[in-house]
Amino acid sequence: MQLLTFNFIKLLIKLQFPNVKEITSKELAQLLLDSAKPRPLVLDARSQIEYAVSHIETAAQIDAVTSDLAALSTLSKDRPIVVYCAVGYRSAKFIRSDRFIVTSDSSTSMARLK
Repeated sequence: MQLLTFNFIKLLIKLQFPNVKEITSKELAQLLLDSAKPRPLVLDARSQIEYAVSHIETAAQIDAVTSDLAALSTLSKDRPIVVYCAVGYRSAKFIRSDRFIVTSDSSTSMARLK
């Protein structure tokens, strides 16, 4: 039953955010290890409590709703930005904002700055 519920939630996220592409955790690992490409900025869109429990080593915790992303304006527009959360809703909603261009079966979304 839990798998069915999770798959239904993932389908709802894809329907609500059709232009947000996802990458797998394996693809993210490859991006982080590929020294020939710009290293992605990894953002954790979960709560501070969730972040404190566990997070990707290089991830910065952000508030997916109220974050001031002025600091991102100094990033190269070619540098990928990977945003993740627990299920995919918060990261997809964050990336769907007009600040990003979406570039790509997990809860990880990938984009670049406009």
